[in-house]
Amino acid sequence: MSDDVRLALELLRVINDGGDGVDDPRVVVWRGYSPMLPISTGAAAFWTPDNIREMQLDAAVEKTMALRQHFMEQATRHSRPYPKP
Repeated sequence: MSDDVRLALELLRVINDGGDGVDDPRVVVWRGYSPMLPISTGAAAFWTPDNIREMQLDAAVEKTMALRQHFMEQATRHSRPYPKP
């Protein structure tokens, strides 16, 4: 997993789940900052396959489809609840 994906996942963990607990100082900082974060990035990972194909350049379409697929696999993998011990 790339560093930027790890960073994004950790940020979401801190904002949504309270980080490492009630004493985690990052929670107050990042929850205060979170309203300033964009709702959408416009990144190609969120484009539909039809939108990607509209680029027409085969190499660009192929690469963007692969990046989208990789993103969706990572998002799905990390959005599943962790199994309970």
